[in-house]
Amino acid sequence: MKTSNIKAILLLQGITMLGITSCQEEFLDSAPYAQVTDGSFYQNSEQCLGAVMQTYNRTVHSGPIYLFIRQSLAEYAGDDLLRTQVDDFTPWHNFSADNVQFLWGWKYCYQGIYLCNYNIEKIQEATIPQEDKDRFVAECKALRGFMYYLMANRWGSLPLNVELLSVDEYFQLPFSSAEEVYAQVVKDFEEAIPNLPLSWDADNKGRFSQAAARHMLAKTYMMMAGYPMNKTENWQKAVDVLAEMVPQDKRGAYNLSLLPDYAQVFDKNYDQSEESVLEINWMYLPEGANINHEVGGPGSFFPFFSAQPSIYDGAGRECFTKDFIDDMERDVNGNIMDRRYTYTVLEPGDVWYITKEGDTTLHNSLGRLLIENVKVDPATNTLSYDEKGENDNQYAGWNWVGENQEFYPNYKYMRNSFERTGWQAGAGLFGNDLNLKYLRFSDAILCYAEALNEVGRTAEAVPFINEIRERANNTTSIDSKRVYQKTIVSGTLPLIEAGIGQAELREKIRHEWRMEIAGEGWRYESIRRWGIAEERLHTMAAKSPLKGNGSNDASKYQKGQMDYFPVTSAEYVYTPDE
Repeated sequence: MKTSNIKAILLLQGITMLGITSCQEEFLDSAPYAQVTDGSFYQNSEQCLGAVMQTYNRTVHSGPIYLFIRQSLAEYAGDDLLRTQVDDFTPWHNFSADNVQFLWGWKYCYQGIYLCNYNIEKIQEATIPQEDKDRFVAECKALRGFMYYLMANRWGSLPLNVELLSVDEYFQLPFSSAEEVYAQVVKDFEEAIPNLPLSWDADNKGRFSQAAARHMLAKTYMMMAGYPMNKTENWQKAVDVLAEMVPQDKRGAYNLSLLPDYAQVFDKNYDQSEESVLEINWMYLPEGANINHEVGGPGSFFPFFSAQPSIYDGAGRECFTKDFIDDMERDVNGNIMDRRYTYTVLEPGDVWYITKEGDTTLHNSLGRLLIENVKVDPATNTLSYDEKGENDNQYAGWNWVGENQEFYPNYKYMRNSFERTGWQAGAGLFGNDLNLKYLRFSDAILCYAEALNEVGRTAEAVPFINEIRERANNTTSIDSKRVYQKTIVSGTLPLIEAGIGQAELREKIRHEWRMEIAGEGWRYESIRRWGIAEERLHTMAAKSPLKGNGSNDASKYQKGQMDYFPVTSAEYVYTPDE
């Protein structure tokens, strides 16, 4: 039988809690550091709350390791985003048990699961008010369900554990099937929902609410309904879960709605808005606090990873594929009609301001062009400038994105110099006070529409898709944060007409998913559960060959053989059946 050697769990076996201290007003904006032991902890509700806060800090946060789970093992596995020039952060580059990305993801998830199990047991034993106990345990179960959801989607079969075990018992854990893991995810969310608040007040935004747990539960049912499990009875379960929060007459109870303008969604002024179902606050660390690879440093890691090389130390080079750009809806003249384009993509030819005290010096290289004496004629939307020399460090601070047409950076988490207010003492490249918008209400609306359509209630699904498209049409055309905007989208997306058939609406829903949630970590699991990952990845790879490589490793993908990632060889051993 196949048994597990879960080293990630054992790393925490001797650690009771790391730095548990908290107050509600600073939820997830600070990370504590003092070490404590069981004998002096879990004595009151405040201490138990601190334990829950540390569980969040080891499961959902904006540090570098979590980014690999969300991007490298999700978004870069799909057909929307690539890292330019390099491919070592995509699963298809090294689809084997020795891929360090799989190792990091596997260990990270199990560390979080262990901490959830630990706190569930200790809080249940604590002598605190039952209401507090129920809520804290519910949060830990929601977080555990969340981590197992990530693992089930990526690895399928894996060791399943929901209690504290001895060291020897960890080594003997059998591998459970993907169906068994998903069943545990469902159980965790279902048990958590009744004891979570419908939504949190302003001081506690970022914690799991009933809305967030329902949203994730619906996503779980949808994964079970799609490929490769194909348990289609779960479509109705997804409908039932979301019917309690998505229809217009249900939203108020959860304080949820769409922002009126898509331009607002990733604007810092709208952090923790009514569209955020689950949003992770950027991390504040006191001056002199330890910065480690797992938790990261102050601020958010995402802008750093999204930026092009050398833009405030940008290392991610995260750009949309040609296939994604080609999928944008256009009018008869070939002009893009979807205004979300402006707030999703930084287009080649746009001018971007990058100078600010503390930013690194930029150098001219492919994909960037330093320019000065910039002039924009608003009447004709034309640009003139002087190019800076390759060795001229006295640049004016303008950045022309995409000298080469390959580069369409993910704009959602990019920040120009004036927005980057999160630089703190010692923060360096992590110092961006930017939240991670993990679950948005527009995503819940799309989930509901898809599930309705799949159970044959196509006519009921249409208004929800049109609601998303109408918001796109109401979006501001001109982005005030760009110095120069090459394309000013002024078109209008046509609304879906009543009477459309199920198959046709299915394709329109999938398109809407792609445009609305682009670059937010959900694309690969969507195309896989739709059963079209091989077709999509091969098409993308042909359109977007990697620079200097001649071929894109996504062309290696084979349905049925690469549906799940290999379990890292460092994390399990095989023992014969007895």
